[in-house]
Amino acid sequence: MKKTICKPLLATTLIMTAGLASAVDHHTLWYRTPAPTTLEGWEHESLPIGNGWFGVNVFGDVTNDWLQVTHNAVMTSGPEGYQHGNLCDALDIRLVTDHRDATDYARGLDLETATAWTKYTVGGVEYHREVFASYPDRAMVVRLTSSREHALTFRLDVLTPYPRPFGTKDRSAAIGRRGTFSASASDRTVSLVQELEHFGIRFASEFAIETDGEVKPEYVYASTAAGSVAVKNATTATIYFACATNYRLAPEVFLEPDPARKLSPIDPQPMAKQRVKAAAKKGYAALRRDHLADVSRLMGAATVELGAKAADRAIPTNELLARYRAKRDSRYLEETHFQYGRYLLMSSSRPGTLPANLQGVWAGHQYSPWGSGYWHNINVQMNYWPAFSCNLAECFRAYADFNRAFRPSTRKDACHYLSWAVSPTVVPKVGEAPDLWAVGTSGWPYCISGSPGGHSGPGTGPLTTKLFTDWWLFTHDQTALKEHVWPVVHGMADFLERCVIATNGLYLSAFSASPEQYRDGTPQSGYYRTVGCAFDQQMIWENNHDLLLLAKALGTNDAVVAKAREQIDHYDPIQIGGSGQIKEF
Repeated sequence: MKKTICKPLLATTLIMTAGLASAVDHHTLWYRTPAPTTLEGWEHESLPIGNGWFGVNVFGDVTNDWLQVTHNAVMTSGPEGYQHGNLCDALDIRLVTDHRDATDYARGLDLETATAWTKYTVGGVEYHREVFASYPDRAMVVRLTSSREHALTFRLDVLTPYPRPFGTKDRSAAIGRRGTFSASASDRTVSLVQELEHFGIRFASEFAIETDGEVKPEYVYASTAAGSVAVKNATTATIYFACATNYRLAPEVFLEPDPARKLSPIDPQPMAKQRVKAAAKKGYAALRRDHLADVSRLMGAATVELGAKAADRAIPTNELLARYRAKRDSRYLEETHFQYGRYLLMSSSRPGTLPANLQGVWAGHQYSPWGSGYWHNINVQMNYWPAFSCNLAECFRAYADFNRAFRPSTRKDACHYLSWAVSPTVVPKVGEAPDLWAVGTSGWPYCISGSPGGHSGPGTGPLTTKLFTDWWLFTHDQTALKEHVWPVVHGMADFLERCVIATNGLYLSAFSASPEQYRDGTPQSGYYRTVGCAFDQQMIWENNHDLLLLAKALGTNDAVVAKAREQIDHYDPIQIGGSGQIKEF
């Protein structure tokens, strides 16, 4: 079902007004120059594509185009103490030509087709590149064409990012990384298998080249961690790419303390080879057809119509942004902003994949902010707010599966917190409260390191469970309710009901902290500790209010539900101060 939302992006009220039809049906980011190959260029101008399985940033350079591949399971150890994970480049792909003095240059990203493109003219020949990442086929397709027969010559470089010898230490973590490159001119295939020391990650990348040009043995070059294959005198060339890792999403990954034993011993290269072989056999036309059908179904599920002018689409995005900052006069840019947010979620979180992290499924260079983990104090929630209100509910399944996998590992921290923060008497006995869980703030594909009692009192689990309740409220999906929503909200309620103590007729969080209030006003002094601050009380009320709503939908009334019903009117979630403000304490 398609949702049409006629609503200015920053408005607080839904405007049910007809007649604001958009003059465009495709929204595009486009530029007249390549993106700079810097961190700032990556962030502001490179074009992200992705299928949840992996992400790619396309820079669009004429002579040395960079396709920067990331994969949410391919992590190094990070700086600043983030030894549990740091997302960086998983693979570097370069498309190298001898083209100079290009004219009529443009590059862009069509959001409704999830396709990046670059076009330019050299010596009277028009060159075109098209890149998309297919979710159904778990593959990326790069299509290069020239307007003159056999005028296309380029080199495909495949490189291991940041190779380092094993045994090298950075603070407390090993940071070794190595790759093995191989290529076959006769089969027109390329392989690069990497190993990362810290987690024992294996990452296999496979390419197949289809072209009417020449690929000869002398056109192949290999070193220990990188290699090249040249294509000469072609009119068209299609590069198929697929990858695989030895990561497995399972409770054992989070329960196993030894990083070297978290991952599967299975060699991922045969899986990657099978995927790229299947993609090449299927061919460009069929891959593109199925990719467009998949993307159109999601991107077309909601639109915002603000009366955009078609003329704005003809203005490069950076120029349109500059004009908008001064005049606020482009409804097309506002529509594009809305669709871009939906596009990023669709491209980084799909059923079966790892969920979107702090930066989706993309990372800039060697180190990423906060390691690109899963931060539950607000970032996970911000990523997934559009899933339901913007009709992308299936994109939430990746996080739901991730949450189900890590929840058992949080029970020990939850019980430890209850013991010291409340009383050992409220700690559940073995076999009791089977779905009890908690989470503090930080997490990665390999562990949940954030436990309650740090960022806040009982943690930010109830802020996270709100997403699951939204899943039910927006979709009324009975299967999701029983398999995901109820266990998450019920287990959190069981934990929260044990976190509160009876105080002057209220049930207040026995140990509590505001994440924005410090003891002496500086972060170095630590959070101000108290009992029942508004931050915690509001989350406890919200979760247990949702529990009662879901219990009614399921027709259930167990001891946890009965206790929530007893406590719900005594959480005191909001107090108004003398100036009309919501009090934090």
